Amino acid sequence: MSSAAVELASISGSTSITEATSISGSTSISLDLAPNAHVNQYEYIVENGKTQDFNSLINKQTNRSLFKWTNDLNDGRELWRRILLSLSGLASFLNALYIVLVIKGKLSSYMWGVIAAIIYGVFAFAYGYVGDAQLNIMVFLPMQLIGAYLWSNQLDSELTIRVHALSILKWIFVIILCAALAPMFYWEIPAFSKLITKQYIFETMITPHILDALTNSLSVVAQVLVIFRYWEQYILWLAVNVMNIIMYSGLLQTPLDINLLLAWIVSSIYTLVGLYTWFRRWKSSIRIKPELQEIFSLSDQK
Repeated sequence: MSSAAVELASISGSTSITEATSISGSTSISLDLAPNAHVNQYEYIVENGKTQDFNSLINKQTNRSLFKWTNDLNDGRELWRRILLSLSGLASFLNALYIVLVIKGKLSSYMWGVIAAIIYGVFAFAYGYVGDAQLNIMVFLPMQLIGAYLWSNQLDSELTIRVHALSILKWIFVIILCAALAPMFYWEIPAFSKLITKQYIFETMITPHILDALTNSLSVVAQVLVIFRYWEQYILWLAVNVMNIIMYSGLLQTPLDINLLLAWIVSSIYTLVGLYTWFRRWKSSIRIKPELQEIFSLSDQK
């Protein structure tokens, strides 16, 4: 498992609790249920291209394999779907590369982000991961293109993007935007899920349903903050991670899910690294500005 890339749901964001989003990162971990049951997105990608379900280690009453490829084969899934499952491993690796490059503030991150969004979006549609498919194809893919254009005009001498901070007024706007999007997702996610898969897993669970809408709204706004280079994006990503950790720890109406709990804990670690890195970069830019102003003033005097 040493070569497995770990998916960061935090930056790309999206993260539907029903099918948490993938552009953010690289370790997929998936709850492999009965043949026609709802399946969460995260799958642990290992060296041989197969996926593991850690819940099978603690659930001794099921006859499910550790490897999702084996379960899909036994369940009679089509070959093309299983091939797309293997491609999701490539998407996971590219997502991991995307995340690292975003943390470093490199423009090249968007090239890998575009490829990963397309591959994982197609895979998500094939496997019925409605939240993932929707966020990757309809939100993250166009945002990758917009972000690449905006970042290309904001590079420093080391070809690293300049980082900004939100003002009080901008923070108020961010909060209002999150609050406005949440009710929309509260109604839209179940409708879209039923349209594609004929079901919505949290339909009778009020608290998980609300958290599902909140994590989606926060993820979309956080992705907007990414392309406009605000370090506070990581605060939103961290909030998304915490909500998902609570969701899958068994504290609410949903059962304990080791797969997703592990994924969101790892995601939180990467989010904290990104938060520290971008905040330091912003603080450094503040310290540099007065020095530059002094140089320019001396230049004008001459």
